[in-house]
Amino acid sequence: MNITLDDRFTPLVESLLKSGRFTSADDIVRHGLLLIESEEAKLQPLRDMINASIEAGGENTIEDIDRAIAEMDEELKREGY
Repeated sequence: MNITLDDRFTPLVESLLKSGRFTSADDIVRHGLLLIESEEAKLQPLRDMINASIEAGGENTIEDIDRAIAEMDEELKREGY
């Protein structure tokens, strides 16, 4: 797979490589994708609950949604996200 980044990312990539935090541009892209994957994993239960609430006529409360988010956050922490 080949990925082309906008020129605006060049200084950031160069800075991250120079800092030694990453060893290649591939590592930087991989890390970015892992962050997106983590965000999506956190958001999906919320999306599911909202959709279920809409389908059920709005039976879930804000407290239900907050509780579900907190539970998913704890689960993701246990899994290392």
